[in-house]
Amino acid sequence: AAGAAAASARTKRPILYEFTADWCPPCRRMAAAVFADAGHAGWINAHFVPVRLVDRQQEEGKNPADVGALQKHYAIDSFPTLVIADAKGRVIARTSGFGSADLTRSFLEEALKKAGR
Repeated sequence: AAGAAAASARTKRPILYEFTADWCPPCRRMAAAVFADAGHAGWINAHFVPVRLVDRQQEEGKNPADVGALQKHYAIDSFPTLVIADAKGRVIARTSGFGSADLTRSFLEEALKKAGR
């Protein structure tokens, strides 16, 4: 997560924060349908700086410092949540839950338009 802002500034691509948890069934469906799919993953990597943040609260009683700080900063209260942010950390778009790979792709395409990409 630490290098995401620098990579975003360098490449002019927005950051895609994926807030997820291992215990979360919709998160697993999103991971399989979107992030593990070669077509979707390739497109995401070409247009975003993707950062996966796995919540460990339930399993370990606390989160790694960077995950906890970003969850607090973006007021994450459910999983999965996708936050599109610029290099300065400003939110461009956000969505929670998982409907389908097509809905996720549409959300990401709209976020790119909002980001002027």
